[in-house]
Amino acid sequence: RSQGIAEGRIRSGPRGWHGVYRSIKTNSDESYDSFFELVRMRLLDLDDNVLTWTKKHGIRIEYLYEGTRHYVPDFMITFYDNSLKLEEVKGFEDREKWAKKWEALSDYAHKHNYQIGLVNENDLNTLTMSMFGMTVRTMRKKEKCQESC
Repeated sequence: RSQGIAEGRIRSGPRGWHGVYRSIKTNSDESYDSFFELVRMRLLDLDDNVLTWTKKHGIRIEYLYEGTRHYVPDFMITFYDNSLKLEEVKGFEDREKWAKKWEALSDYAHKHNYQIGLVNENDLNTLTMSMFGMTVRTMRKKEKCQESC
């Protein structure tokens, strides 16, 4: 299952806000599994430092938490200076489980010369306020209203 997620063939989960976003930067379709991910996609498309980005990067990272599991980072971002970043967009997750994933991600990134990043709700709010003049919550309310109002 994690291999299918890493390749972009399947979504990571059935719950929450999900769909397909067409990147204006790469002209490709990317699946999102949360509103946070959708917002991050839009921001990556508008970031002048970002050359490309994808969720279909093929990376699966093994970690131990109640047995062996596989973790798929949310985004691989390529910058114009040719640096690469694996990035995670985080809402809520069990702290112990997330700590194990972060440790595995850090080890993987160090071995493969990737930068790593974590974008949480506060980070998204800062970015959306500067780019769109509103918080993530306000954006979500407006989009939800457009779908059902």
